[in-house]
Amino acid sequence: MLTQVLALCHRRSGHPDQAIAVLKKLSAKNAEDEETLGLTAGALKASDEIAQALTLYRKGWQVSRSRNLYCGVNAAAL
Repeated sequence: MLTQVLALCHRRSGHPDQAIAVLKKLSAKNAEDEETLGLTAGALKASDEIAQALTLYRKGWQVSRSRNLYCGVNAAAL
């Protein structure tokens, strides 16, 4: 969780590439974590990597069994 907060700080401070790097390491440990998927998608969206962001938002929505509204709403918005 602390790593996710660090990545969120990077993204919000205008450094989405640093956030992506941190989150990719975290994803390697658990590729099915809906929170990490959503945070990574948000960082990708901030880097104008829309297609990849959409893929991860959808995956986060599916993994959460439709409980994670953050992933679902952002997938629909893209």
